[in-house]
Amino acid sequence: MHRNVRNQLPGDGGSYELAQRLDTRRRCFRRRGLGSFGGTHPWKGPDWIRAQIATIRATTDRPFGVGFITPFLPFSEPHFDAALEERPEIIALSFANPQPWLARAKDAGARVMCQVQTYDDAETAVAAGTDVLVAQGNEAGGHTGTMGLLPFLAGIVRRYPDVPVLAAGGVADGRTLAAVLTVGADGAWLGTAFLATPEAVEVHDVHKRLIVESDGGDTVWTRAYDIASGLPWPATIGTRVRRNRFTDEWSGREATLQDRKEELAPAEDANPFEAPPDLDTSEILYGQSATFVDAVRPAADVVRTISDEAKAILASRPRSLLR
Repeated sequence: MHRNVRNQLPGDGGSYELAQRLDTRRRCFRRRGLGSFGGTHPWKGPDWIRAQIATIRATTDRPFGVGFITPFLPFSEPHFDAALEERPEIIALSFANPQPWLARAKDAGARVMCQVQTYDDAETAVAAGTDVLVAQGNEAGGHTGTMGLLPFLAGIVRRYPDVPVLAAGGVADGRTLAAVLTVGADGAWLGTAFLATPEAVEVHDVHKRLIVESDGGDTVWTRAYDIASGLPWPATIGTRVRRNRFTDEWSGREATLQDRKEELAPAEDANPFEAPPDLDTSEILYGQSATFVDAVRPAADVVRTISDEAKAILASRPRSLLR
């Protein structure tokens, strides 16, 4: 296991990167969503993957996905192998060249979704044979790139008209879902909206409260936590987190932090799920779409409300503009 992998939090980059409990995903299955869970779990072995998939299949016969942080796969490969053995319908990959993992997933019968943050990433994923592109904008909570969603999404849809595209980053209500569908997305990949649900049992209540209270303007994009962690995140990727004393201290001082990362790195056996986050120093992940999250609500209600709002807007707004 790579050093300090234990200190990365869940709910990252659309809620799938690191392990989340399945409660949220099961509720989504019953509505209009495709459920997935993060397969990179620092505290659990491959049997944990098998158990989670068994739980899903005992709940629903609908398709589901398992997501992985691609640059972490060289040292979390047993989890990936376990997922492929269970043959989920979808494998999601993000933040690095998807090969050879994409080919292995396809050989196992899965369809692959690749989350991308640049046009180069998208070209690599399409050339590798991805079934779905997920265009992620900088508005997203957790790990993300530097491009804003709207122009990036429009560019991806224009460049790859024959590839299904999902939008990620900034989508958490019906209006934002309708917007990305109008641009050309085939759907959306949501994260922040599902962190503030009762089913997100590994997200502390204080974290949920901060999301509900946020208008999204209290978030910043930073590489400070990744540098301190020592994990192999690409240099083009950072995290959108709640701004705090730690992010302020290291803003613009990444080179100095690189020199001091050993002394600032979290303890290797620290478990971020055990205690509520420290408001001054903890990596509290959520995106700019927190402005649309006004209460902690069941995941099924989140899916239903966003879908119904988007449907109503798409039924009325375009027609009113063309009169």
